[in-house]
Amino acid sequence: MDRRTLLKSSGAILGGLTLSGLINRAQAATPANAAVISFPTEKNPLLLNFNENSLGMSAQAKQAVVDCLPTAFRYPDAARAELIEQIAAHFGLKSENITLGNGSSETIQAAVQAIVLQAQQQQKKVQVIVPDPTFNYAELYAKPLGAEIVKVPLNAKLEFDLATMQAKAAAFAGKSIVYLCNPNNPTATITPAATMDSWIKSAPADTFFIVDE
Repeated sequence: MDRRTLLKSSGAILGGLTLSGLINRAQAATPANAAVISFPTEKNPLLLNFNENSLGMSAQAKQAVVDCLPTAFRYPDAARAELIEQIAAHFGLKSENITLGNGSSETIQAAVQAIVLQAQQQQKKVQVIVPDPTFNYAELYAKPLGAEIVKVPLNAKLEFDLATMQAKAAAFAGKSIVYLCNPNNPTATITPAATMDSWIKSAPADTFFIVDE
């Protein structure tokens, strides 16, 4: 039995035998009037600038959370590996091409740090090109590392000025990181996938893209 199989079987067995009773007792002990924020209110409005989903969590997602509770005390190695394999198969990639993060911020940080480190090792300058305004975590992670931040204002339709961003990447003597949030945050404007793909394929050399979708 390999480690992955062992994790799957032991998690299921222990979860079924030991946690089901604890979870039931915890649910029974929860006060009926406990504060639960499920719908937007005047005091707890929907945060559109965070791209919060106005429809809330789907019934399937809620059930998936409940189903996972009995094994929540175990490391999720097996489930994580299985999810990566499914994502890779869906997009026609290898498992090593996929990484998972706790939300997009963690993955953005890892990508920025990896590219900046590579630039430093090659003794090259690095810049981060971002639309303005946008979700600002890429620049926040890059600034302490010494990367130059280049902000390109949105056009009159609140769309990305892709031509200007491409020109700034082409004119830079070093590595460029282009961060794009699609739909953009906080404007909610969407750049068609075909437009994005065509633009990325025509990008100058030493240009890296972080597309947050």
